[in-house]
Amino acid sequence: KKSSPQKKVAQKMFDMFPIGPQLQALWHHPDQAEKMRWHQEYTNKTIDELKTTDGIPEVYEDILHRKQYLDVK
Repeated sequence: KKSSPQKKVAQKMFDMFPIGPQLQALWHHPDQAEKMRWHQEYTNKTIDELKTTDGIPEVYEDILHRKQYLDVK
């Protein structure tokens, strides 16, 4: 569609999908829930390790060791 002086038409439209229902659906599926629990447990383990090693992991194994990710936790 084209814009006219009387009626403006958006050039682009952005559709946004709420993440809440998507996360709820993941938690309801047993396989996905197990993966999400692993993610949470691994993050907690990493944080505990960093507390005992003065914030420096012995080995960077995964993206979950990234400083930006851990700072959010």
